Amino acid sequence: MSTNYSMGFMGYCSHDPTVSIVKNEDGIFSHITAEEGSLSRSKKSYQFPIRALNYCLDYFGISIQEIDIFSIDYMDYKRTYRTSNNYRLLIGDYIRANLNIDSSKIQYIDSHHLAHAFTAFYPSTFDEAAVIIVDGLGSEQQTYSIYKASRDSGINKIFEQKGTGIGSLYTRITTEVLGFGPGEEGKTMGLAPYGENYPEQDKLIPSFKGEFNGMIADYSKQLYRAPESRLKIKLEKCTDSSDIYSPYFTRVAYNLQKETERFLLHIVKETVSKTNCNNVCLAGGVALNAVTNNLIQSLDFVENLFIQPSSGDSGIPLGLALSGMNSIVSTEDWIKSIKNKKNINQLSSMYSSDLKPLQNEMGGNIKEILHKFNVKVNKFNAQELALKISTGDIISFFQNGIEYGPRALGNRSFLADPRSSEMKKKLNKKIKHREGYRPFAPMVLQDKFDLYFSSSTNYHPHMLQTPYCKKITQEKAPAIVHVDNTARVQTLNEENGNSYKVLKQFEKITGVPILINTSFNDNNEPIVLTELDAMCCFSRTNADALVINDIYINRKDISDIVAFTSECEFIQEEICRNYFANAIIKNTNINGETKTSQMINFLKYNNELSLFQKNLYMHNKLIEFILERDSSRVILLDNYHFRLITEIFNMFGGHQKYFPNYEIIEDDMTSLKSIREDSDILLYNISIYFYSEYAIKIFKDIKGLNFFYSRSDKLLKLYDSKLDTDSNSNSNSNSNSDSNAIDTMMDSYEVNKNKSIFEFFNNNI
Repeated sequence: MSTNYSMGFMGYCSHDPTVSIVKNEDGIFSHITAEEGSLSRSKKSYQFPIRALNYCLDYFGISIQEIDIFSIDYMDYKRTYRTSNNYRLLIGDYIRANLNIDSSKIQYIDSHHLAHAFTAFYPSTFDEAAVIIVDGLGSEQQTYSIYKASRDSGINKIFEQKGTGIGSLYTRITTEVLGFGPGEEGKTMGLAPYGENYPEQDKLIPSFKGEFNGMIADYSKQLYRAPESRLKIKLEKCTDSSDIYSPYFTRVAYNLQKETERFLLHIVKETVSKTNCNNVCLAGGVALNAVTNNLIQSLDFVENLFIQPSSGDSGIPLGLALSGMNSIVSTEDWIKSIKNKKNINQLSSMYSSDLKPLQNEMGGNIKEILHKFNVKVNKFNAQELALKISTGDIISFFQNGIEYGPRALGNRSFLADPRSSEMKKKLNKKIKHREGYRPFAPMVLQDKFDLYFSSSTNYHPHMLQTPYCKKITQEKAPAIVHVDNTARVQTLNEENGNSYKVLKQFEKITGVPILINTSFNDNNEPIVLTELDAMCCFSRTNADALVINDIYINRKDISDIVAFTSECEFIQEEICRNYFANAIIKNTNINGETKTSQMINFLKYNNELSLFQKNLYMHNKLIEFILERDSSRVILLDNYHFRLITEIFNMFGGHQKYFPNYEIIEDDMTSLKSIREDSDILLYNISIYFYSEYAIKIFKDIKGLNFFYSRSDKLLKLYDSKLDTDSNSNSNSNSNSDSNAIDTMMDSYEVNKNKSIFEFFNNNI
């Protein structure tokens, strides 16, 4: 019997840190995926997923040395240390640098987007498909990629865009303008419909429309390309959350959402035409935009659509693990395996196969807590629970097998009655504590879907689209109808277990086959993972009952809810800390003998490197670029760079001396016709096309071009004279800043014999 293990994790610390292991036993796959945030109870932790790594190993009962291949993605460079110079290394990077693994077992996938493509295609049921990956940033400044995939011939890249993209634009406006946090693009999508009735605001809002040229979509007018990715356009900023409902900010969200739809519909059409394939698979963070997905589903040239439920970066490790497995088995065996229906079903399962997460660590704590507080334990009864919901109770619902991806699908959900529009306010007050404009999603019996919703399909198991609500839905279930008359629906059938049973009973009692289904977590907390997490969140959020598989408890039966919550949270924190320490000891070279100074030196050293890269590297590179170039050549630049280098080279006698021949143009696709032979290019956004194998044809007939920016460079910043001065020297130098330079020279150590070189540098530099 042949058995192989492939592990995947991201090559740098980022949001949604996750680990996956794929086991191949004689051609039959099984896999486990764990998110670090679920185990650390910290949302967007930016930590190396050491707990998740240990969890996946424990699931299969193996050690890290038994992994056959480690598959990793990268940002700018295929290496384990500093895969990019554009981010600061953290404690998680120190952990990753000390993993106890054989470096000969490490392989680097061709790109971040290819890992997404593995997750988009192989879990689908399609024999071949067009695969579209759209996110904020992938390897080497990717923004979106197009593949044609076949179970026989693999996944082949058709096109790749680098630089600016709709994902970056959506994120920047979400965080810089609307004031939401990183990873909260869903809030922008929820806010967008509120801006439909304010078209008069468009005169105050710059256009978000990109320039389309076939598959190229350029947003250089709106923002700088990756890795800088910050806005160029001027927008008001929401500094008070109470202002978010204003016509201006809702219209900003509306226009941004409409541009996202315009882009994706365009790129899907181009992709289907180019690949001649009308089966479409989507992944990448932008694929979680449920409103746009619903529009794609309805396109007449899209026959079948599959959207990866874990489209964001939490899905990347599964794609990496699959890629690793592909590399260590024969082509024949790989094709046979990924055509196997059992493997496809396993990869496409909505729920994880780890039914009792951290059960060994929790031991008998759950029973002990319930016994200590004398809490009555009831046997699961779907009718009783449905009746509770029908009378206004909110139920915390926990079933074995956590959802794969960010959507609650009945296994980690709060369930509530949708028949009153007041339930939305009640949920926010008692449970979720979140913004009122964010809609609550429904679960509906699949065989009743068409009675209540309009869509080209009645199959919506992953809550990834927003079908339209029919009139009966607005009348019978107003709490789940969003302001644009849509709802992000999950369809249920018998395979959904206890949540299906409760919904079925709710229909018998009320005549309505719909329940509110929102994720089992408090605001800014990850979805609960373990039974203990469920008890903590249940007691903290004022839900009325908690279902854990075949039992349930009522809140009213807990005599001292404060002490109950405190007990649960104390044990939860203890398990979390112990699991972290054990994961470090088992899987890294760090142990009780490792000195804190080693880690601190790592962090300080890398912080110094990061500061150099951020503050001085690009200026040093610019000086070399200008001094070494042939000054008879023309330099093409925009107004921003002209101001910047003029300021710098005025310190050296004036810019005319160093670049007498220059031309100022715009740094976007409209200026491509202005680029001519034997030019030096000092343009940030345009430069990325020179490094793209698919866009380089723009320059193929233009000879003798010399680009200042490499693909991984950040944008030059205007020189700050305070850059390298401390507070004392700032005050001294500022006092001399307006004096005559000759007077300052006369007072220098070279003329005034009473001065030392140290005094001069301390006071003037």
